[in-house]
Amino acid sequence: MSETELFLSLLVDDDGIVTSQKALTPAEAQLAVCAAPSTVSYVTCGTGSNVEATSVPISTWGQSDFTANSNVFYLSAVEAKKLVTGTLISDNVTTSAYSFEVGSTSACPIPNPYAYAQLDSDGTDSGSETNVGAGATVTNKVSNSDHITWNDTDKQFNVSGGGTYECVGVIILEGGSALVTLTVRKSGVDVLAGVPRVHATVDPLEHTIRAVFDCSPGDTVDITYDAAANTVKAITGSTMTVKRLK
Repeated sequence: MSETELFLSLLVDDDGIVTSQKALTPAEAQLAVCAAPSTVSYVTCGTGSNVEATSVPISTWGQSDFTANSNVFYLSAVEAKKLVTGTLISDNVTTSAYSFEVGSTSACPIPNPYAYAQLDSDGTDSGSETNVGAGATVTNKVSNSDHITWNDTDKQFNVSGGGTYECVGVIILEGGSALVTLTVRKSGVDVLAGVPRVHATVDPLEHTIRAVFDCSPGDTVDITYDAAANTVKAITGSTMTVKRLK
């Protein structure tokens, strides 16, 4: 003989007197649940007893919408195909999290990853193409090493997460009297080049270069200076920043 588990449903009047009763299947019991307890620490979901919400998949809470007012939910992770918000009463939505990823797992997280490097001493005097930072003591700050890191040996940024990046160089050049080619490069290939002038009578002067471009995992980003036959250097106070935009 097989047994069937049923749940007893009671209807009561304003005085708490039972007016009717009926047996519900487990599926019917789930749909009959009107609301979770006010604390939202436990959810009644047709299992025969209150159980911790963390142990009950949302899919078993019922087929109707789940609405909670004046409650706070603490979740370790949320995965959804679509999130929809209604009309907001407050002007701002405040959230606290280590990071957000929008889209696939390779998408740009929030806050956007960045890497920064600054010259704490003068770099190499050179008449040929030289990486900014070569020969100098460089301090770096990296926000998310899963996307960008600083390679202090080769004086370049290493990209691990594919996406669109911005590179900004604020380079202080000094030496001789010449035109200097200042270049943003990706994996050794020029992305953008500018040709400022250096002159001993006014140097050192600050020169800025900025570029936005796409990168793939494994690409490198650097800034170089080249004064051809003349000797120049990037000096203390020069900075470089690479930031992932999307």
